[in-house]
Amino acid sequence: MDQKADNALHAVRRHAAEGDYASAVSTAAAAIEALDAGPGDRDLLVVMLNELGMLFKYLGRLDEAEHLYERSLSLLSTPPTRAGDLAAVLHNQAGLAHVKRDLGRAERLARVGIAVRTAQPRFDGRALVADEAALAAILIDSGSWAEAERLLESCLDHQRREYGSVHHEVAVTLHNLGSLLFRQGDAAAASIPLQESLSIKVTCLGEDHLDLTPTLYNLASCCEAVGDLASVRHLLTWAVSILRPQVPSSQATYAACLRKLARLPAEIPAGGNGVERVGHDRTGVTNASTRRDL
Repeated sequence: MDQKADNALHAVRRHAAEGDYASAVSTAAAAIEALDAGPGDRDLLVVMLNELGMLFKYLGRLDEAEHLYERSLSLLSTPPTRAGDLAAVLHNQAGLAHVKRDLGRAERLARVGIAVRTAQPRFDGRALVADEAALAAILIDSGSWAEAERLLESCLDHQRREYGSVHHEVAVTLHNLGSLLFRQGDAAAASIPLQESLSIKVTCLGEDHLDLTPTLYNLASCCEAVGDLASVRHLLTWAVSILRPQVPSSQATYAACLRKLARLPAEIPAGGNGVERVGHDRTGVTNASTRRDL
């Protein structure tokens, strides 16, 4: 393995976990350039392309993310191919199709990725749970709520046993469970897992990480549904303060936050219905696609 590129991969993941997406992108791009320039390690190049694709997806650079995933698949088309690597790229392509609202393609890719992973006699069970959690997020938007609920409950039970209650994977699944409850028409019930998800994300990632923003938006939607407009403004303002320096105005969550803020009345009574104030004074909700690392 190329030790320099491997060190770069760890640096990319560290920057992303800290919310420093600019450094993560520049480090990944430099590593890919170096791997392309020499004989390099094909498997590590696939990992790095996949990593940069995920970063671009979060930053709203969707076409660039798609190009990187397609390049990864092209490299993996030449044997030998590790099934886990292929499943990971399919997972991320499904997440990108989900963001683009191509739900049929997203579901197909997610199911193919799961089939590729489970066709092996031995596979990473934690990766499979992440695959199933991402499929559940897609199924929420496509209206297959019964299967989504079954998958989310199974994933949450597994993740809590595997990681404990305070872990980013747990937070993502709680976010999607809240999304499902909101879609089913119970905003008050939805706010409970969403608030827990937000609390875990703040603990794990800090108050200014990009990954908080879908949960802030969804919790704001719940507050709007029950008439707590003060909390709506607080949550959306918090989300916008994270998004504005990092993403273009066309990025889906940012655009949705701005639209919802613009609809709020100029004067909102003080108070709220229990939304936790941490750090900072599209119609419906957004589902979080779990990231899948190779």
